[in-house]
Amino acid sequence: MNKKSLTRKNFKPADFFVSDKAKQLKINNETDNLNILTCLNKVADKLQEIRDKIGVPITINSAYRCPEVNKAVGGSAISWHQQGLAADINAKSYTQEQLVRWIKDQKISVDKCFVERGCVHLQFNLHDSKNRNFFGIAELVNGKWVVNQLA
Repeated sequence: MNKKSLTRKNFKPADFFVSDKAKQLKINNETDNLNILTCLNKVADKLQEIRDKIGVPITINSAYRCPEVNKAVGGSAISWHQQGLAADINAKSYTQEQLVRWIKDQKISVDKCFVERGCVHLQFNLHDSKNRNFFGIAELVNGKWVVNQLA
């Protein structure tokens, strides 16, 4: 397994390592870690599934984050991005809330899918049977992120 294995019909390997913050701080945000690449392959499969069904372009704002980038963006110390099991995305012509509801309605298996900081955060377990299929919207309340489940 290597970075080239992340290639999908609508995504290239570099999409899973993109980070404006890494670029700004000149941090290498790529990895050759086989465990992380295995996890990123799961994310790549899921994002391609979403892209195939939704029929509009998807932008990956952040997928893998090395610890330095995760810290620089204020990510959680236990962020799934560091494991390669999360991605923050947007879809053309969909608001973030519409995208979360669309993914929920399509019954695409996710661990969590919620609106956060102007994008949709998705996280996945390697095995779909372990996904909790939680859908919601995150809000900053008194300096802490609170995620409310969608009705």
